Amino acid sequence: MQREKILIDQTVWKKKLDTMKMDEWTAEDWEEFFPPEGPPAKMQFDLVQHIDLSLKIDQIYFLEVEDNMYIEFEVQNKMKNNICIRFGKWWIDDKEFDLSEHPPILIPTSFKSFFFTEHVHYMFFKHTIAMEIDVLDANSHEILKAYDIKIKVWPE
Repeated sequence: MQREKILIDQTVWKKKLDTMKMDEWTAEDWEEFFPPEGPPAKMQFDLVQHIDLSLKIDQIYFLEVEDNMYIEFEVQNKMKNNICIRFGKWWIDDKEFDLSEHPPILIPTSFKSFFFTEHVHYMFFKHTIAMEIDVLDANSHEILKAYDIKIKVWPE
């Protein structure tokens, strides 16, 4: 099956900020990274928008006590059958993680949103997230759709 490649580039008009050197940031750098109006914005990305499937990153957060980066997904399965989401490799910046051994996540057929979370052992996210995602038939485990997704969040 041909993998669909999706690029989401959020770097237009953004300045490169090194999160390892936050103690050197100017007030303008802090405002760009953490906008002052209202609560902090969640990092949300529409990954796939098809008539029968919607897949989004709802939020990204970090737990410093675990040194883990969590990504919460929102999916809506409007297909006739239940599906599973299976991850392959993820790349956070230049570090590779293999999630292929994780069990696929069952997504029932529904017009309601279904939320789930995956995580990797990584804390100092700088600029890019990439991931392989397969959508499987829940019964046969046949690959229905395959995606290679790359999200440029901040300039490199």
